Amino acid sequence: MTYKKIKTKFERQYGKRLNSLSKELNVSIPTLSKWNREGFDIYNKAKQLNAFKGNIRLHRLWQNLKSRCGNPLDKKYKYYGGKGIKIRLTKDEIAYMWNRDKAYLMKQPSLDRKNSDKDYKLKNCRFIEMETNRKFMKIKLRKLRCGKCGKEWIPRKLDVRQCPKCKTAYWDIRQ
Repeated sequence: MTYKKIKTKFERQYGKRLNSLSKELNVSIPTLSKWNREGFDIYNKAKQLNAFKGNIRLHRLWQNLKSRCGNPLDKKYKYYGGKGIKIRLTKDEIAYMWNRDKAYLMKQPSLDRKNSDKDYKLKNCRFIEMETNRKFMKIKLRKLRCGKCGKEWIPRKLDVRQCPKCKTAYWDIRQ
């Protein structure tokens, strides 16, 4: 009498056992089971998760996002969490946007909200260059002009009040 090996759901769907699939994708077994129950494509989901794990820039972005929206001691909290802006994104969605907007090709990617009064949601967010994002800022940076040598510059700090070229304190404001 020969016995026929019964295949599990994972073996039928993915051609591999749950343990070997977990090792291959570098994801825990309970997480794989949860994703399967929720109807996700396990390979794409694992790719997004691993992209987030290996990317320090994405991890740093996530930490900064959580801090400025949820930590009242953060300097930028008054502009984000203080205005009621909430994070309605998951790490997976950020990794998805990272790939969708090709942020890995950008020099300095920045997470931008299309409508700055709304929360961080998938439909309201995109990655753009930091330089482009600065143009959308409501805060206008003032140009200063040296009265002695004529050099114009935008100061990095507002308390620095000397010309970078001739080091004089004689300047006026240009709009």
